[in-house]
Amino acid sequence: MTVCGGDPLPIGGGVPGPGVSGSLTGPNIDPLLNDISGLIASLSTAALEAQLFNVDSIALKAYGGQFSKRLRNGDIFEDCVKDIVNLQITPEQWADALDNVSVLNGPTSAESLAGTLPVGSIERQVAQDRNLTVGGQFGPGTVAWSSANDNRVWINPFYVNAGDALEGSSLIAHETLHNLGLIDSVIQGSSGLMSPTLLTIFRKSWELTALSSPPTL
Repeated sequence: MTVCGGDPLPIGGGVPGPGVSGSLTGPNIDPLLNDISGLIASLSTAALEAQLFNVDSIALKAYGGQFSKRLRNGDIFEDCVKDIVNLQITPEQWADALDNVSVLNGPTSAESLAGTLPVGSIERQVAQDRNLTVGGQFGPGTVAWSSANDNRVWINPFYVNAGDALEGSSLIAHETLHNLGLIDSVIQGSSGLMSPTLLTIFRKSWELTALSSPPTL
């Protein structure tokens, strides 16, 4: 199952096994996934983080691309179409956000936090006054942080499971909604109208990114 419809399309032609949410295959990421235990044993923390980020960013962009195609082709459940309407966006807008997302390494980022928060918000002003950074938001448990003003999504490479199609699809789908300017209060405020499929997936994503989203206004 993936966001808004059907089983996830495995990357590189692999086939998900029975009872498995999806597989991630392909020449660009298979070697890194297969050698991950060796990397943990042989690399420094910084080097390992860089390698994990490479795997995670490739996977998230691929999952986003899969979902984008389904949005553009209408290969989503009818209830999901209603959910998108309730969020006051179009499938094309969400697809564009998924296709153009820029995945960045969060813990090492010195980017100003203020620039990622809604323009005119109290949170933005506080972040600016305190010179807060995106990297500073990545304490224990923070998986991702998204800009509410552009296409950037920062991740913690150690917390993203690149091989889990459901988790990865949920994560990138949720974070790109923030790129469209939707904050959690807006998304959650529509949850009473959201279909069980989309709501269940987003609830999982909210749990994964409990500290990661732009503050609720």
